[in-house]
Amino acid sequence: SLLETSNGIFYGMTYDDDVRNSGAIFSCDTEGNFDTLHSFNLATPTDGLFPTGNLIEVSSGVFYGMTPFGGSFGDGIIFSCGTSGIPTTIYEFKSSVSGTEPYGSLLLVSDGLLYGLTKKGGTANRGQLFSIDPNNPTPSLTYIPLIDFPFPDGKNPLGSLIEPTNFIGSLFGTLAEDGSGGYGGIFVYETTSTSYFELLFSGIDGHYPNGSLIEYPIGGSDLWGTTASGGTYGFGTIFYCIVGPTNIGTLNSVHSFDYFDGATPKGDLVAATDGLLYGMT
Repeated sequence: SLLETSNGIFYGMTYDDDVRNSGAIFSCDTEGNFDTLHSFNLATPTDGLFPTGNLIEVSSGVFYGMTPFGGSFGDGIIFSCGTSGIPTTIYEFKSSVSGTEPYGSLLLVSDGLLYGLTKKGGTANRGQLFSIDPNNPTPSLTYIPLIDFPFPDGKNPLGSLIEPTNFIGSLFGTLAEDGSGGYGGIFVYETTSTSYFELLFSGIDGHYPNGSLIEYPIGGSDLWGTTASGGTYGFGTIFYCIVGPTNIGTLNSVHSFDYFDGATPKGDLVAATDGLLYGMT
């Protein structure tokens, strides 16, 4: 998705581009004026390759983002950039010491830290939940691995974290797989107590969530999402669950895709001003 800044300019990233075929950082305005600010380069991959998440603004005109590949070790990077779009590498992922392949976006949490997920890496090479401090003069030294998946069972997170309005300090995310039924799940990590809880899918309520959760309605206790497979017909589901600051209630499937009305939803749901949720398959 695009990041709208206070000056009315939108910033975003693409996974690929026509210049060096390794992704780009761009800006545009409401009149359609478009500028490619930076093209990632497969020939010089140290500043990252193939960004997949969103940029976030950590302070006025300062953005952070991630790429799942590139860097000195090929395992992805965290970078910062200004409105010029020229990235500066903040942290290089390395499989022997951290997570690898971050596919989601960073989340600026109420404690002032950035939190994120990696699909792989960590002690079992099944992904990691981490934090980093963007306010430190040397943020690369503040990288802290918080959870090494599977912990205890779920693994390979693909989406981004969210911090619901009513549960400050509680971070929720999705797990693409698990070691039991293999269907994936949802987890919550509480930043103050460091408590962790996960709830796994059974297959009939969904399988393989590959997007992020959304809070709907805002200020409520319901989190919504989709799974790419599972459900009654095996083509994916729309689900919700009622959550608390350190727990997750029952996973409730509200729709099973049957191929004719769509199949294998990917990406996040969006809550529109008309009170409906929208998504794509």
